[in-house]
This record gives sequence, structure tokens and C-alpha cells, in this order.
Amino acid sequence: DFSWQYKAFNLRGEYVETEVGADTGSGTAASEGATWETWYTQGAYRFNQSKWELVARYTDFDSPHNSQDQQQWAIGTNYLFTNNFIGKLSYEFNDGQEGSDADQDRFLFQMAYGF
Repeated sequence: DFSWQYKAFNLRGEYVETEVGADTGSGTAASEGATWETWYTQGAYRFNQSKWELVARYTDFDSPHNSQDQQQWAIGTNYLFTNNFIGKLSYEFNDGQEGSDADQDRFLFQMAYGF
């Protein structure tokens, strides 16, 4: 992961790769040795040291199951109650396999707490 800040602008991102273990027989797991891979890059601009910031984010998720693969753009705004408690409102533009959940655009309202 990385994070870089210049004045009111923050750029961050992360790359994650996970190897799948043995199949549990449930029919939903990928075969042994398969991998999930994802990364994102996000830019945020905070207005005049206020508690508001605009955010744009790009994500790419690759799964052993093609129906779960997804590319995503998201735009939104965050309200920073404190440095570790944030309210988020965003809209996601999702591009996945046609007809799958990974292809559905959506609005999100989230509360995030970090410690």
C-alpha cells in the first residue's frame, strides 16, 4: 500500500493477492491454487482544512470466477467527524460480467471507523 499527501490532496492505493486453499466441497470455493487479485488507487481533495473532501477511486478485482471479476470507478464525498471516524456517500460505476451482481452500479452510504 502507499499514501502520498501534498497540501489538501491525498493519493493512496493498495495491491492485494490471495491464494485459495483446498476446496471445502461447498461448491462456492475455487480450486486449490487459484488466486484473487485486486488493487485500487484513490485521490481525495479536502476543502480548506474543513471536514469535507471529494474522492475519486478506481478498483480492479480479478477472481477465479469470471462472474465476480469487476472494474469500478467511484466518486463521492466524505465527512471527517474525527481522523478515525468518517461518513461516506458515493456512487459506484461497476463493470463486471453482464447480468451479474458485479455489473450493477449503486449508491453507498457508509460509516467507517478505524483504530
